[in-house]
Amino acid sequence: LPAMPSPDNETSSGDYTYLYRLISDKGCYSDTAKLYYPIVDTLALMAVDVEMCPKKSVTLSMDAGGNSYKWSTGETTQSITVSEPKVYSVEVTTPDGCVSRGSTEVIALDSIQLNLLDVTICPGQSAILDAGSDGTSYLWSDNSTSQTLTTDVAGTYSVVVTASNGCESHATATITVADKLEVDLGADKTVCKADLPYVLDA
Repeated sequence: LPAMPSPDNETSSGDYTYLYRLISDKGCYSDTAKLYYPIVDTLALMAVDVEMCPKKSVTLSMDAGGNSYKWSTGETTQSITVSEPKVYSVEVTTPDGCVSRGSTEVIALDSIQLNLLDVTICPGQSAILDAGSDGTSYLWSDNSTSQTLTTDVAGTYSVVVTASNGCESHATATITVADKLEVDLGADKTVCKADLPYVLDA
């Protein structure tokens, strides 16, 4: 008998009856055959694109109905974790032996570029650290949530800035308070006009 064609127009698993015709030198012969055709859900395989923030990873996962899985990465598990933006494909074999293929693209999102600079201040002064205006939310290491942080305390400060796409950026800056200089010009002294200019030594 000739090979039976795949019922491409069917949309669900089940029994289907097909008419086939065999033509030989002795004439034509026709008959029907009933086949069970398992439909693989191609929508589950053709996943939507997945977005990924920089320095992060995402998990691509297939339904548990497959008998075996073969990813373009060479992995054979139901799920894989990836950190490189590109197109990933998978081949799923059902317990009935049918094979379906699909792919999805992992797209890299942009994050905010932060430029916090270390600051040295004099005693009694305050430093202002500015995380920029591109973020939708801010969280400093002192738990403040403004775009800027003002402090007169020496130390290292960090900030997490969240962009509108949900990606987070991290930055740190160190504030240093300079030592206070002790200046001693000596005792007061009266000089004559003829001795001017007079040099004071600190």
